[in-house]
Amino acid sequence: MGIRIATFQQITGINAILYYAPKIFNNTGVSAAIASMQTIAIGVTMLIFTLVAIWLVNKAGRKKLLLAGCVIMAISPLAVAACFHYNFYQYYLVLIFLLVYIAGFSTSLGAVTWVILSKIFPNLIRGLVLSLATLVLWLAGFAASFSFPV
Repeated sequence: MGIRIATFQQITGINAILYYAPKIFNNTGVSAAIASMQTIAIGVTMLIFTLVAIWLVNKAGRKKLLLAGCVIMAISPLAVAACFHYNFYQYYLVLIFLLVYIAGFSTSLGAVTWVILSKIFPNLIRGLVLSLATLVLWLAGFAASFSFPV
């Protein structure tokens, strides 16, 4: 289960979004300087909502955070895809939907995955299995990022 959660965290495409954010924003027609500022907004949003997740994880519970975040993460990329499909880039909608995606990721899979991985394994094998789950996590992240431009 830990390996599945770790894999799911990465196949959501978070690293592809982070790596290619300036290119995504350039495709909306903004200048390179504005695309860089929007990318910085993604990083700030990630930081803020990771701190929110740290605060909420014991109050709201891991399961609720994961489910709410996954719903947000399912809807937001569809909205971004619709913007690109219909060439509708007004009002910074792509930025807004990506920030919502980042907020959903940061409060759910971004933070809660590590809490779950550190808690679900027995002490006797925790180090070994956590290392394996982390390896699979980064391999899934590599695969998702490598396949994104295609």
